[in-house]
Amino acid sequence: MPEPNLQDQEKETRATNQDQRTATSDIEQGLAQAEARTVAMREALLNMQTEIARLQRRALQDLAHADRFAIEDFAKALLPFKDNLETALAIDTSALASLKEGVEMTLKQLHAAFERHGLLEISPASGDRFDPLEHQATVAITGDRTEHTIVGVQQTGYRIGDRLLRPAQVVVAQSQDGH
Repeated sequence: MPEPNLQDQEKETRATNQDQRTATSDIEQGLAQAEARTVAMREALLNMQTEIARLQRRALQDLAHADRFAIEDFAKALLPFKDNLETALAIDTSALASLKEGVEMTLKQLHAAFERHGLLEISPASGDRFDPLEHQATVAITGDRTEHTIVGVQQTGYRIGDRLLRPAQVVVAQSQDGH
């Protein structure tokens, strides 16, 4: 077997060194690209965190503002009633009919404002079935009426949308034995 020549060994060593330098260069280049992506991702993450913090502050401000002015439209709708009542009281007359007419007009405006703002009356009729979700029994009476039916309304109830604001206070029929 022929002995390897010194020149061939040097060529092989140079080639191996070149391959190692190329591999090292490729690794360093890959590492540099990975570091650049990491820096870009870190910046993107910081930007997103900053944006989220800004959105949270804005949402809290919006909630505070909404809470503070939630009844603004309703309050504006009530102002004419106050004005009408003050005007009625300022009239120097003893005519009961004109006072009653003014109160009726004011009540009509109030009903319209309630309707405009989604405030619905709960006013059951006599003979309606008692509903504990909308009615509050304040008095129970015995008699010849059907049990658990409404005999009378003492105070109208109200709801806003599907939320109960105040139950209607009612008189309810109960059985002869008190149950």
